[in-house]
Amino acid sequence: MTENRIDAQVASVLTEKEIEEQFEHLTITNDFMFSRVMEDEELCQYILQVLLSDSIKIVSVSLQHFIDTSIESKAVRLDVLAKDADGNNYNIEMQMVNNDSIPKRMRMYQSSIDLDYFDKGEEYKNAKNTIVIFICMQDPIDKGLPVYTFENLCREDASITLGDGTLKMIVVPPLYWKLECGEKRAILEYIDTGKVSNDFTRRLEMSVANVKYKQVIKHEYLSYYLKMQKAEKDGEARGEIREKYETARRMKAKGFDSPIIAEMTGLKLEEIEVL
Repeated sequence: MTENRIDAQVASVLTEKEIEEQFEHLTITNDFMFSRVMEDEELCQYILQVLLSDSIKIVSVSLQHFIDTSIESKAVRLDVLAKDADGNNYNIEMQMVNNDSIPKRMRMYQSSIDLDYFDKGEEYKNAKNTIVIFICMQDPIDKGLPVYTFENLCREDASITLGDGTLKMIVVPPLYWKLECGEKRAILEYIDTGKVSNDFTRRLEMSVANVKYKQVIKHEYLSYYLKMQKAEKDGEARGEIREKYETARRMKAKGFDSPIIAEMTGLKLEEIEVL
C-alpha cells in the first residue's frame, strides 16, 4: 500500500487536475479503487468464496474502516472489512509494496478487529471468526507460492488445529501462473495484468470503469488524498503522545516527583498518577 497508499508529500504538491488524471488511470491494484469495487457485496462475496473455497454469504461491507482502540495503542485503517451472515469478519487488504512486516501487520489487524467487535463481558466462546487476507503484488514470504494460508496448528501434531477462529491468507497475483486453470487463477491474473478472461473478471473490469465514470467518486478520491495527509499528521501526533507517556513512565520508575514529570512532558498530573 505505497503506490496505492497515498504519499502525503506527493499529494501536497499535486494539483486537482493532476489528481483527476491520476484517478483516470487507476487499476484494481490501487487500494482506493479496490475498496470501491469491493463495495459491491456480490463481487466481494464471490472473491472470498473463491479464495477461501467456502460458501460465504456477505451481508455488509465497510470501506476504509478505522479502528483506534486507545490513545496508547496503534490505530489501524482497513481497506475492506466484510461481515457474513454468521457475524464473522473478513478483512481484505491490497498491498502494492512490502514496506513493512506483512505477517506482523496481519497479526495487528486481526487483534484490532477482535477488540473492536468483541463486547465487554462477552463469553470467549461467542467470539466470531476473523479472517485476514492480504493481496500482495510482491511476495512477502519469498517462497514462490501464489497463495499462502496460515492457521494455528499444534507443533507436536500438525493435524490438530487450535480452533481459535482465526485464519490469515497472503495472495500473490504475479504468481498466478503457478495455479491450475480456474476462477482463482483468473482473478489473480486480472489483478496482476488486467486481462479479462471470464465472466467474473469482466464484471470486475466493468466495476472499475463504473467507478471512474462517477463524478462523485472522483471527488471522493480528491478528498481521500487530503484525508491521507491528515492521517499522517495525526499519526505523528499520536506518536508524540505515546513518547510523552513512555518518558513519564520511565521518570516515575526512577522516582521523579509528579510535578517534575508534568513539567518535563507536558502531561497533566492526573494523567501521570494513573501510570
